Amino acid sequence: MFSESNRQPSIAWYTAWQRPVLMSLAIAVLLVIVYQVFERYLSIPVTIILLAIILTYLLRPIVERIVSFSAVRYRHIARIIAVLVLYSAIAWWVYAIGAVTIQALQRDAVQLQQTWSRKRTQIAAQFDRLTLWYNNTVPASMKKQIHDNVAKELNATLPTVLPRLMGAARKAFEWAGLLIELIFVPLVAFYLLTDGTRVREQLLGFVPARHRERLVRYAGGMDGIFRRYIIGQLILCAIAWIAVTIALLVMGIPGALLLGIVAGLSRAIPVIGPLVGGVPVLTAVLIDNPWPGAFWWVLIGFTLLHLFESKVLMPRILGDKLGVHPVIIIVSLLVGYELLGLLGMFIAPPAIAIVRFFLRERQQEEAAAALDDEPEAALAAALPDTAA
Repeated sequence: MFSESNRQPSIAWYTAWQRPVLMSLAIAVLLVIVYQVFERYLSIPVTIILLAIILTYLLRPIVERIVSFSAVRYRHIARIIAVLVLYSAIAWWVYAIGAVTIQALQRDAVQLQQTWSRKRTQIAAQFDRLTLWYNNTVPASMKKQIHDNVAKELNATLPTVLPRLMGAARKAFEWAGLLIELIFVPLVAFYLLTDGTRVREQLLGFVPARHRERLVRYAGGMDGIFRRYIIGQLILCAIAWIAVTIALLVMGIPGALLLGIVAGLSRAIPVIGPLVGGVPVLTAVLIDNPWPGAFWWVLIGFTLLHLFESKVLMPRILGDKLGVHPVIIIVSLLVGYELLGLLGMFIAPPAIAIVRFFLRERQQEEAAAALDDEPEAALAAALPDTAA
C-alpha cells in the first residue's frame, strides 16, 4: 500500500492539469450554447438595439447643441422637442436626397446599360476569336477530356441549385421581416436621446451597489470608444464618397454617383473596406477605359486615399482609443460577420477595443490593490510576534 505522502504528488499533478482542461471545456460548451441561443432568438433584437445605439451616437451631439440654444425651461421637454425637430429634418432630407439620388441612379443605370451595349459587341468578338482558337488548336482528345470534366461538374452542381435558391429565398424573407422591424430603431433611439439618464439609472438598479462605481467607469470608457469610432467612421465614409464621386465624374465614368456611394458605404468596414469598395470602381474604369492607363491611375489614387485615411485621418479622428493590431481586427471582422453580418463587421473593432479597455482597467485595479496591501504587509512584518 502507498502511504499518504506517496499519493499526494500524484493528486497534485492530477489536479494541476485537470482544472484548466475542465475549465476550458466548460467555457467552450458555454460559448456554443450562447451562440446557438443568440443565433436563434437574439440576433434580430440585438441588431435593432445596436442600430439604435449607433443612431443615438450620431444624433446626440446635434441634440445637445439644439438643447443648448433652446429657450424651453424644462430640459427634458427641450430634448423631446429637439429630437422631434431633428427627426423631421432628417425625414425631409432623406426624401429630398432620395428623390435626387433616384433620378441620378436611373441616369447612371442608363449610362451603364449603354456602355455595356457598346462593349458587348467587343466581348462577343473576343469570345468568337477564343472559340475559333479553341476549335483549331486544342487536340480532340483534350477537348473530350475537357467536355467530360465540365459535364461531371455540372452534374454535381445542378442538384444543389434548388436548395441554394430556397436558402436565398428564406434569407430574403428574413431580411424583409428585419426591414419591417427596423421601425423600432428610431423609436429606441428616441428614448435613449430624450430619457437616457433615467434608462441608465434603472439599468444600474439591477446591479449590486458595490459594483456600480466600477460599472459606471467601464460604461464611460465604452461610451468614449463607441462615440469616437462611429463619428469617425461617418467622417471617413463621407470623405471616401465625395473623393471617389468627384474623381469619377471628372474622368467621365458612367455610374459615378452609384460607385461613389458604394465606395463610401464600404469604407465603414475596417481594414478591408477600401478593397471591397475599390473592386466595382476599378471594374467600371477597366470596362470604360476613358484614356490609356486610366485603370492604373485610379488604382494609385485609391491606394493613396487609403494611406491618407489610415495614416493621417484615422489617428486624428479616432485617436488611440482602438490601438488594436490589424490581424486581431481581421479576426474580429470574420467573427462579427458570422454573428451579425455586415453590422457585426462594423462593430467588431470597437468591441475588441472595449475588451482591451476592460482588461487594462482590471490590471490597473489589481496593481492599485497590490500597492494598498504593501503598507499593511510591511506594518504587519514590523510588529513583534505577540503569540511568541
